[in-house]
Amino acid sequence: MHVEVLVDFISVLPYIGSNFDAGQRKTLVTKSFMELIILRWTKTTKQNSGVITGVTGHNYSMNDMSKFGSDWQQKFADYYATAMKIKALGGDDLDHALVAALPKDFKYITFINKIDKLKSILSNKI
Repeated sequence: MHVEVLVDFISVLPYIGSNFDAGQRKTLVTKSFMELIILRWTKTTKQNSGVITGVTGHNYSMNDMSKFGSDWQQKFADYYATAMKIKALGGDDLDHALVAALPKDFKYITFINKIDKLKSILSNKI
């Protein structure tokens, strides 16, 4: 659900719709995918249970995340704690999609803008 909301959101933003092709819009969504997964997990997880309910219904402990490496486990724990705070505020799917996507999307948009400016500068000098 969050991915669909994010795709719809990105598709209707005037700047993105007119300046980004379908592949670039897909990249915006892809760069936000981990955040969307974690936000989705928070919707199916009871607060303070220490157990994450995955999309298949299986339960995982935070210790299960250590199998991916300690660096990833800390990042995951930080993302998850933030997502649980967002859940506690009572946001809807659009709120969650925005929180997941906007920081990375604006970073990506800024990067694309810099490339466009560089192309413009270089084409004017040739």
